[in-house]
Amino acid sequence: MTSKASALPGENALAFLAGGGELGALMRAKDWSTTPLGLPETWSRSIKTAVSICLNSQFPILLWLGSELRIIYNDAYIPFLGAAKHPAMLGEPGTTAWGEIWPAIASMHDEVQAGRATWVEHYQMFFARKVLHEEVYVTFGYSPILDEDGVGIEGVFCACYETTEEVVRERRLSTLRHLGERSAEHRTVDGACRAAAEVLDGNPLDIPFAAFYLLNEEGSSARRVAAARLNGGSGAFPAIHPIASAVAEGGSWPLGLVAETGQAAEITDLPGRGWQFTMAPWPDLVRTAFVLPLKSSSQQRLAGFLILGVSPRRVLDADYRSFLDLVAGHIATTISDAGALEDEQRRAEALAELDRAKTAFFSSVSHEFRTP
Repeated sequence: MTSKASALPGENALAFLAGGGELGALMRAKDWSTTPLGLPETWSRSIKTAVSICLNSQFPILLWLGSELRIIYNDAYIPFLGAAKHPAMLGEPGTTAWGEIWPAIASMHDEVQAGRATWVEHYQMFFARKVLHEEVYVTFGYSPILDEDGVGIEGVFCACYETTEEVVRERRLSTLRHLGERSAEHRTVDGACRAAAEVLDGNPLDIPFAAFYLLNEEGSSARRVAAARLNGGSGAFPAIHPIASAVAEGGSWPLGLVAETGQAAEITDLPGRGWQFTMAPWPDLVRTAFVLPLKSSSQQRLAGFLILGVSPRRVLDADYRSFLDLVAGHIATTISDAGALEDEQRRAEALAELDRAKTAFFSSVSHEFRTP
């Protein structure tokens, strides 16, 4: 029979680091003596409790500890970081580890240091994550971690969750909804395109720029009828764009390729083509755009093209790509309906002209019969 071994010195003092998945293991392996926080067994009871809650929570939690606001986080927080920050951020000073967002959150930390908790919903931030300045929305709260006397502040407890998908989805749905609402306002194809351009002008975060081209009857060229925010790149959109080749050459858009295949075309490295499109309200250059076909309701006739810029601060994923297709689909339906109204108006005008001609003819014949 063997007896239970006695606990090693300091073992109980580190019990608060038990569990915690990947971050728990990283915490236990890290040499904390090289940081101002010192060895974990020397941390205060308040800090140990906060760390234990953080590591074992299924909710994303970030701790800012000590005078340098050293960073500790849990497994649920990892998706906020990306490979560039995880696991390198663990134990680093918060003001440098989160340097890109520190100017935006410094005032909130000041509130906490004054003993006041703070909270914000759908806060826009820009993380160096999947892209250099990724547009991210976060709902989070900051609370002070008080010392054992309840007087001093030893750190900041941050519970948070990302709401980017929710915010971006609602923004895009709003754009599609407004396209639908404006679709019945105009009875001409040109007017319908201008109305759609005004809607797209209201969503620069998803559509940095837009240009509308309509095919001529011969299909040999396209006429620009509307545009939105051609910031710094208006020269890339001629009033008349030829459709001579299936392959884009030089500074032209691949309208011929889209006309030939009936499929959207992606254009990358716009700055390399000499097109310096800036993305208001930010200074970033737009690097990618799509040329999308505008087909008639029957999908048998190409009416024109929609050229849309892609935000350099959003990942071009399946949802983004689907949104661009839906925008083009809404606009294609609108201009198809407007075209039908124009055709109906032309037929009505032709019938009216024919009626006037018949009236004039019979009036003339009647006059001749009455004249000896």
